[in-house]
Amino acid sequence: MRSTVPKIRASNLSAHKALVRTQLLDAFEELLLAQSYEEVSIAAVAARAGVARNTVYNYASDKSELLTAAAQRHIGRLFLPLQQASQVQDAALRLRGMLEVAMSSFLDSPISPTVFKALMHHGTEADLDVAAQGSQELIPFLVEAIDDGVQGGVFRAFADTAFLFDLIAGALVTAVENVLESPETGGQRISEAIDFVMGALRA
Repeated sequence: MRSTVPKIRASNLSAHKALVRTQLLDAFEELLLAQSYEEVSIAAVAARAGVARNTVYNYASDKSELLTAAAQRHIGRLFLPLQQASQVQDAALRLRGMLEVAMSSFLDSPISPTVFKALMHHGTEADLDVAAQGSQELIPFLVEAIDDGVQGGVFRAFADTAFLFDLIAGALVTAVENVLESPETGGQRISEAIDFVMGALRA
């Protein structure tokens, strides 16, 4: 019987699993660029990644898990750019810079809009929650900038930080949804959303 386990091509099993996972997500995204989410199949992902179909199920039970994993990967890629933007001393400039980094990375990547559009149209609430978990490491950068701005009198204080972040997220997500539906509005809508957030925070 032919083995469904791909040949190990990394220094250890953990590295091998990471390599295969990357191959699967790359293959999934390539297919998503070429066809609709409904047309993408596990078999096609396996074929493009060069692994047996059963291997895919070691990493994802279905294509919705591949979709949420792809979204998490794109969110995770923001960590280093945001970390660099967080070095700015002025709180207002720092927050604006981080928001611009986050939103620009979304616009500059050819696959990010496709992934998030598929997630918004086909993902369940649970899928969206799982994908959002990838942003947890990014939030402290924003919290610190807002806290510094409040202490410096640049931003007004909010009684409920969680509610504040829901408001900020709402403005940015609305801009993203608008861009997904009308790509030609991209830069303008993103800029307007960031201006709206900064204006709402200003003391």
